Amino acid sequence: MITGRLKLNVMAFLCGLAGATFLGNTPTFSQTPARVLQIGGEGIDNLSHMKIMDGSDLIIAGVFDDDLALGETILAPVGENDVFLARINGNNETMWAMSIGSDFDDDITGLALGLNDDIYATGSFWLEAQLGDFPLTSTQSPKSIFLTKISASTGTVAWAQKIEGSEVKVSKDMLLNHEEDIILSGFFSGTLFIGDTTLQAASPTDLFVASFYSDGNLNWALNLGISGTAKALTSCILSNDNIVLGGIFNDTLKIANNSMVAETSDDDVFIACFSPEGEALWATKAGGVHEEFLTALQADDLDNIYASGHFVGVINLDDGSSIQSNTGWADLFILKFSAAGEVLNAKRFGGPELQHNTAMEVTDDFIFLTGNFQGAMTIGDNNYDAGNQTAGFITRLDHDLIPQTGWTLKSEVNNVFPTCLTSDQMDNIFIGGAYGHDISGIEALGPPLGLFDIFILGYPAGTVNALPGIMPLPEITVFPNPAAEKIQIRTSLKHFDIQMIDINGRILWQGSNVFEIDVSNLAAGPYFIKIRSGMMEWQGKILVK
Repeated sequence: MITGRLKLNVMAFLCGLAGATFLGNTPTFSQTPARVLQIGGEGIDNLSHMKIMDGSDLIIAGVFDDDLALGETILAPVGENDVFLARINGNNETMWAMSIGSDFDDDITGLALGLNDDIYATGSFWLEAQLGDFPLTSTQSPKSIFLTKISASTGTVAWAQKIEGSEVKVSKDMLLNHEEDIILSGFFSGTLFIGDTTLQAASPTDLFVASFYSDGNLNWALNLGISGTAKALTSCILSNDNIVLGGIFNDTLKIANNSMVAETSDDDVFIACFSPEGEALWATKAGGVHEEFLTALQADDLDNIYASGHFVGVINLDDGSSIQSNTGWADLFILKFSAAGEVLNAKRFGGPELQHNTAMEVTDDFIFLTGNFQGAMTIGDNNYDAGNQTAGFITRLDHDLIPQTGWTLKSEVNNVFPTCLTSDQMDNIFIGGAYGHDISGIEALGPPLGLFDIFILGYPAGTVNALPGIMPLPEITVFPNPAAEKIQIRTSLKHFDIQMIDINGRILWQGSNVFEIDVSNLAAGPYFIKIRSGMMEWQGKILVK
């Protein structure tokens, strides 16, 4: 048996919601955030990472190319793009701020929070950089990777080290396991020196993953590649500390005895799992006739794995299923795997023009995606319109990848680029990025001080995790569940529309005022029942056996 609650759209509330914009048949809401923060300087400022501590303090990181004001602290760049890190309290006051800089473009590519008010960060620098009391100097080639531990209380650097190599080397992600070991991943060409370990690329570009103890000492490191390019781009940790690694490759890549071959010379996606000791456990690929790009990996509390990104053409999965983009422009995708690597679900979303995914956040009940797009697009029943600029979006799905709600972050004058998402223990959601003029409906953001300023918007769980203006009403019951022959609908409603939907969002059957549905001709698996009556809507899940 499944039960749910009807939901009623209170139109007076919707019409009074600040910044609400109505597009097509279903509105996307530029919702009013409870917390707004603007950070800027005279140049172009970009936010790339954001974490929230217990309570409401934010740890933020990104890059800047001119004087940057963080409260009373003014950071001045050493070279072209420098790295900044800062702690912002719940009153939007800067507790501390610091920068990492060298003569050329520096970057921060990973940020993680430890158990004892510690921050771990990784990125890149050129030639020389000073991290607190720790000078770092490149000796093998001009550009090196940095890895550092910083006190979240004071901003003091506890330790810092470099990772060098003979050619290209890039760290792309960093996370912590439950022992607070650091898992660092990325890619390199030629030779890579990590602690006292030397890795030699077997292909033009190999992926690497390395484990460090919390004091910075190396635990283990490995690289993988056969031919072509293999790049680790993102990662997540499962409850047993297994490491899930995701990235792209364009020729042949062998992981855990699975020899994966890209379908063309364009990039395909791989997802692979490793034990805490670095043993490869399984690998799977997602690829097609054009390029795919993997943005994020996250796991839920059941160790289901979600992978998001954007693609052009077709994505073929190892279970034989596939998804296809709407046009020749990039569409969004989200894939769901079990902890053993089995394909559970796959969805694409988009419109006739460009869509890019930049971040994903998985909470106890929902999945949030953000990114930027042009023109118009549709995600579920929600329509999004960027106008004549590049706009941002945020959308919410459930764990079955069913879209629920979302809204546009746009300007009529310049572009809006969301780049990161995070959530706190209360499921409040925070979105950050850069904007060039304003964000419609958010009056608390002033004009940028330079070309682009940083924005951070915080939305309460009550705003984001329930559709705006929706309140619970009496229950609907669908039984039996699981079902083999027929399902019964028990409700006091007299007039309603009903749909049967598969896991790919296709409507398989629809009718009106029906209290019994024959499911005997359906393949075994999960399905969704959606019931509408006036402004009320209910959705539930059934299993056909």
